This record gives sequence, C-alpha cells and structure tokens, in this order.
Amino acid sequence: MVAFEDPANLCCGRQPPAMDSELCDLVRQGLLQRRSTSALKKEPQHVLTLAKQGQRFLRRHDPVPEDQTVYSGLVKAKEADHDASLYRLYQKAANAIERDGGKVVRAQLDYELKEKLYQKLGKAQTEDDRQNQRSKVAFAKSFTSPSVCSA
Repeated sequence: MVAFEDPANLCCGRQPPAMDSELCDLVRQGLLQRRSTSALKKEPQHVLTLAKQGQRFLRRHDPVPEDQTVYSGLVKAKEADHDASLYRLYQKAANAIERDGGKVVRAQLDYELKEKLYQKLGKAQTEDDRQNQRSKVAFAKSFTSPSVCSA
C-alpha cells in the first residue's frame, strides 16, 4: 500500500502528472485499487493497494521472489495510514542500503514476523519446560541476526 502521490514523488525521472495517468490506467485495468483511508479523519489519505487481479499478475509473471508475501486490498483498514508511510520508510532504507553497496532482496512485514513468532511459540508450548526455553531463546536469536530486518 502506498499513498497515491508517493510513486510520483519517489520515482526518479517521472513527472507527477504522467505518473498519475499511468497509475489511473493500472486502476482501470483492475491491477490496483484506489482507496480512501478512514472517513472519520478530517483529511483521509488516498492510497493505492494491489487488487486481487494485480496480485495474480505478480505471481504469474514472477517479478518478486516466491517467498515474498504479497498482499492485496487493505489488510487492516485501521492501519492504512501507517502502512502507507512504511513505503516511504522502505524507500529511504533501500536507498541507504544501496548507497552503501548492498542490495535489498526481500521485505518482511510485521504481519509475517508475528505469524512466524506465534507458530514457533505454539510449537514450543508442546515441549517440556527446558526444551521450551531453549526453543524460545533460539527463535529470539534468529530475529536478531544481521540478515533479518523488519519494518
């Protein structure tokens, strides 16, 4: 999910009117959805989300790694503004990583991390107390390794 204006503001070499036109074309094709965040706010933000058809297109044409989770629609409507701001944060972090000679190969959101956490904790609950504690420590260490970074 991104704020409607972010792709034009953050993509190099594109003028906002041209980008707006391209994004509207993707909406008309059913690949993206333009949504408004909470109507209860004074100034709801307009965001773009991937439509189901767009999600299928990405999976069929393989532009993202198979293990990369790709969401469509609003996952949690209450968090839409926050989620849209993550794109800006991601762009800033990715630019810094690439400036330092690195390469971003995958993004992992808190939804995925929590899912893994709860699966591992559920499995650990079936173990005896000593093994349970060792499992929890090992799992916590896996989240603090330098190769894992989350937004």
